[in-house]
Amino acid sequence: MAALLHDIGHGPFSHASEPLMERAHRDEFEHLRNILRTEFPGAAGISTSEAVAVLLVMSGCLQRIFEHRNFRIRFQRKSELPIAIVARLLGSWREVQAGYLAGIISSPIDADKLDYMARDSYFTGLPLGLDVQRLINKLEVLTITQERAPNKELRDRAQKAPYQRIYHLGLSIAGLTAYEQMIIGRVLLYDRVYYHHKVRCAEAMSRRLFRVAELGHRNPFSITDLLTDMGDDTMVHHLSGELSRSVHVNNASAARVLGQRMRDRHFFHRAFAFAERFLAGIDQLPGKEQDQTRMRLWQDVMDALGEEEDREDFAREIHKLSKQLCEVIPELNAHDELMPEDIIVDMTIRDPIPDTSKDVFLRTESGDLAPANLFFNPDQWSEAYKNQKKCAFVFAPRSAVTVVALATQILLFERFGVIMKPQARHLCKLEAVSDRWVEWLNKAKSALLCSPGCVSALTDVKPQLVPVRPKDIRPPEQWIELDPGFSERVAKGFDPTVGGSFVASVTTAVVDGINHLCHVLQALEERGEFAKNERPDEKRRLQREISKALSARGCHAREGQEIGGGESDLILPGEIVIENKVADEAVDLDTLKPDAPWQARRYAFAFNRSVFFTVIAYKPANEGVNLPPPKRISVHRLEGSPEQSVYVRFLIPWGTDTPSKAKAPE
Repeated sequence: MAALLHDIGHGPFSHASEPLMERAHRDEFEHLRNILRTEFPGAAGISTSEAVAVLLVMSGCLQRIFEHRNFRIRFQRKSELPIAIVARLLGSWREVQAGYLAGIISSPIDADKLDYMARDSYFTGLPLGLDVQRLINKLEVLTITQERAPNKELRDRAQKAPYQRIYHLGLSIAGLTAYEQMIIGRVLLYDRVYYHHKVRCAEAMSRRLFRVAELGHRNPFSITDLLTDMGDDTMVHHLSGELSRSVHVNNASAARVLGQRMRDRHFFHRAFAFAERFLAGIDQLPGKEQDQTRMRLWQDVMDALGEEEDREDFAREIHKLSKQLCEVIPELNAHDELMPEDIIVDMTIRDPIPDTSKDVFLRTESGDLAPANLFFNPDQWSEAYKNQKKCAFVFAPRSAVTVVALATQILLFERFGVIMKPQARHLCKLEAVSDRWVEWLNKAKSALLCSPGCVSALTDVKPQLVPVRPKDIRPPEQWIELDPGFSERVAKGFDPTVGGSFVASVTTAVVDGINHLCHVLQALEERGEFAKNERPDEKRRLQREISKALSARGCHAREGQEIGGGESDLILPGEIVIENKVADEAVDLDTLKPDAPWQARRYAFAFNRSVFFTVIAYKPANEGVNLPPPKRISVHRLEGSPEQSVYVRFLIPWGTDTPSKAKAPE
């Protein structure tokens, strides 16, 4: 029964429609997954279609079928049959007397995988060298006791089981080669077939057709709307308005054109590719900085485009800029009317390579159990392969590919500050226009469609640096309530055009230092540490209290280090210098201790840093210059410095007395 029903939750176009269901009921699906993981031990990654299958199996409709007198199945308690089926669908050992049998339905070597791999290899003409029959012949039921358990989870299960033993579906060591062939074959199928750019484009177009139809329908499609008895071809006719009036007239034309493209197999083409491996300017950085910089830059892109709605917004931005570019560069306007639905941004959010050797064990000749990566670690191999293959595409009609590629490259820089290597264009077969790229960028700059910095970066690739992002600045929550624009204001102070970007490790150190000191300032304010009318000693009081507060947060700064011929105040992890100063009564905060940043700069020379901090304790002359905590932090360019230097200033009022003695400014 579980084998027959395991795909019952699939919607139109199989997995392609899963994001539609997930988007419409995201919170409910997450709640359902939490319940299923609790109720069905062993259930791990639960896909959307598996969750829907569970709902259907547990529904009253199927319950009536299971309990019908003509439904002849040997199960003593038919009312409990749905639970037993669900356990097998999820690969759980609950309600499964012979627990190893659950692996036939859901496991890294389940029947479904062996079936579709052989079938898809045959029909796509992709030879895999997969010996399914040998793999099946070498399957064994492994007896796992506490003494022979290969990991803690199985050891705990064996301890709690009757007779303190459990049974697991595994392989004899003679089947290891066949299993390794399966892993390599599955990775190749995902790469060459399931994630081939034409397959991804077809799936993306089908999702876009649903979206266009939804906009006309005025409401998101429910699961009931998606789970119909229509075949995929009929669904395309239905969504494009050919078979019903379900599509609103305002979108009928767009849906009809998109549906016709799909029926005629006139799929869109790759206009641009962007991926972590295509990031330019990384190879010019010091070796230790390359991986961290690449990861930070790409993570910004992934965070911004992680949801389907975000990618739709980005596609609309590309469409708008493409239209504007066509107006100022006539030779790019060699296509039919470009519509918003003609541009699709598709990102592989899920890992493009599935899990492999998890929970697959071998019986060695001596009878011991060992993981299936005994001689070859398929997980590490597939992880490395995955990182090289993971790629995002922008799809568009063939006639619009060039202008869409140009618009995408511009927006990737203007929004995220990233540049793609020429390989990104080569992958989309744009070599023929490469010699015109600079000319077009300059025309776009003249029309104010891109910044001078964008043209400079795209035509003369320099080492890629990581800017400080607002999302990285995390002050105390009450600061955000008082000053909602705090993070944006601080991040804006690190303008990349004036040296406000750094290699990844320095950016991380700067952000961590700012976040720590924000919380330190708040803690000192809450304690009233410097409220007394007593000038704090720079070393023994100010520096000591800051150092203690940093240590309480797990940030251990170095004090009094002999460096550059002098003794520094504090040095934060990541070699960020802090220069502490104590000022007297002040009215003009802009002129406080002007030498402090220059002194910090000199100490920073030793660490080759162009960013540093100053902490200045001052006595407010009146309440008007006694700033609230969020306003005590500011970012400045060090004017007159031969190099582009940036410093962050932190202010600490002293001698403010108790709040009850505050007086209005005269």
